[in-house]
Amino acid sequence: MFLFVICFNLCLTAINCYIAVQFWCLRSSLRQSTKTLIRLERCSQRWLTRARANLHLTQHQSFGSRSRYGQLRQQWRLLQRILLILAWVMRDFTLKSVIISRSSQ
Repeated sequence: MFLFVICFNLCLTAINCYIAVQFWCLRSSLRQSTKTLIRLERCSQRWLTRARANLHLTQHQSFGSRSRYGQLRQQWRLLQRILLILAWVMRDFTLKSVIISRSSQ
């Protein structure tokens, strides 16, 4: 019976040592994973900070482009109106000159 208790205790000790080694390996891998995740978070934070600044700059530039495009569209419409009026005046002028030249003949 005494021998059984000693063997049983030795088996329990071996199992406990195996479990302790497994926990130690798990702890080591978790520590490495934590360090990697912290590095990744810092890197992504730097990248997102730069991206936010770039987004603000791009937003400002696109707003400027949209406003310049709106001004350009207004100027284009005005130019189209002027050309339409000019074409109408020229057509009217040429029509009158044709009528005058025919009546003089």
